[in-house]
Amino acid sequence: MDAGIVTPAMDEHGILIVWTGITEERDALFNGWYNRQHLSERTNVPGFRNGRRYKAVEGSPAYLAWYELESPAVFTSAPYAERQNNPTGWTQAVMPGFRDVTRVAGAVKARLGQGLGGACASWRLTPAAGAEAGLTAWLADEALPALLADNTGVLGAVLAAPLAASADAGATSNETRMRAQPDNPPCWGLLVECADLETARAVQAGLDPTSLATRGVQRSEPGIYALVTAVGRFDNQPGPDPEDLSP
Repeated sequence: MDAGIVTPAMDEHGILIVWTGITEERDALFNGWYNRQHLSERTNVPGFRNGRRYKAVEGSPAYLAWYELESPAVFTSAPYAERQNNPTGWTQAVMPGFRDVTRVAGAVKARLGQGLGGACASWRLTPAAGAEAGLTAWLADEALPALLADNTGVLGAVLAAPLAASADAGATSNETRMRAQPDNPPCWGLLVECADLETARAVQAGLDPTSLATRGVQRSEPGIYALVTAVGRFDNQPGPDPEDLSP
């Protein structure tokens, strides 16, 4: 098993995190698709609880989206596989423009706080082999609780570890194969929801690459993202494909 890939425990929740760039000519098409169709389409899959998307203020790639799931088993469910393998016309028009995609179909290793913030501090993390348990314990028991205790602008945090490709219908789906470039290797994801960008910057300064390296993180790719939109499971309906799907 590759370093960092996990087998989820029975009681763990699932999470899907997608960092992506988009080609300039498809940017408007991409944002319309996400806002009017894709976010709602995914959160209507049984087992998806909610979804939210962001735009980069600092760091890259340009966009971030993530979804909370009832269980990692949702990734191998028939409804999720059906959506992944039967993309809408809008999805088909957008996918070739995806760039620098990191997709984490994972298990939640730590979840603290509650609420939806206007900003998100994010990290794409690559822990050293054998460092995963220690990193998880430090973040879940020390670092993240301290963030919430010290700053009321910190609303919540989640740590995710990737599943094996065999546990994810999206890893080799028709939708994934439509992207012009292969996805980046899966990594761990750390997301801290904050009330504002100032708080997100302060949080990220406290979890800098040097401090993370002392806990076994080989590579850390930080970013600051501003919230674009969010939807829940029962309050949305995906929009239809538009007549004009040209970039």
